[in-house]
Amino acid sequence: MTLELERDNFGRLICTIEDGERRATVTSHTMDALAEWLEAIENTPPAGYVDCYWSESAGNYRWMFRTVGDLLRIYITWGSGAGAGWEHIFSGDYDAVEFRSAARAAALVVSR
Repeated sequence: MTLELERDNFGRLICTIEDGERRATVTSHTMDALAEWLEAIENTPPAGYVDCYWSESAGNYRWMFRTVGDLLRIYITWGSGAGAGWEHIFSGDYDAVEFRSAARAAALVVSR
């Protein structure tokens, strides 16, 4: 699994997550999404879930994190309005400690 965060010239937050042949790019129109995203990853309760949203002008990405034993299950969906529903973008199960470490490292890079 590869996780990269970057900021574009307009101040947008861009996350690329890749696992084998599966790849997704998730964006937010503001860097403020980074703090909520890290908080959700760090504070996913045992046997529970947390979600957060990355907003764009045309809709929202929804990140959902669920703890299953030592794994952090990740779902990413896209919604463009109340009537449109949610489209699956990416999902996977990752070692929770390793994913949290990768998220912290990526956040440090983009925060500079």
